Amino acid sequence: MRRATYLSASGYDPTGYSATAALNPSLIDLEGISGLAGIGYNEIASGVFDNARAYLFATTWNAPVEDEEPIVASFLGKTTLKDARYSIEEMSLEDALNQSVGLTYTASCQRTFGDTGCGISLPAIAVTGTLTR
Repeated sequence: MRRATYLSASGYDPTGYSATAALNPSLIDLEGISGLAGIGYNEIASGVFDNARAYLFATTWNAPVEDEEPIVASFLGKTTLKDARYSIEEMSLEDALNQSVGLTYTASCQRTFGDTGCGISLPAIAVTGTLTR
């Protein structure tokens, strides 16, 4: 049995969570004051929370393991710091499906014929000759 200890403190305010069956990514903003609830200004500024995996669940604070109700698995995204206040976007894992990874290929090539990225050597396929009439 896995046991976890949770800090019962205020210091942040989450926005509401909503999800749809259409796989639209859900987003939760965590806003708060650095130094409270175990989230320090220096940790946020250093980027230690960037792309961190997060699990959102509903629970009863005095018996968290027994009443744990999973809501969403997510990761932490963009972080904004202003004075002692912070805002962190928490995005569901479905958001990863909306990210472009690597090159995108379309019907129109992004290269120019014969340039270094094209892969075709123009001197190798050049033909010389004389045209007569």
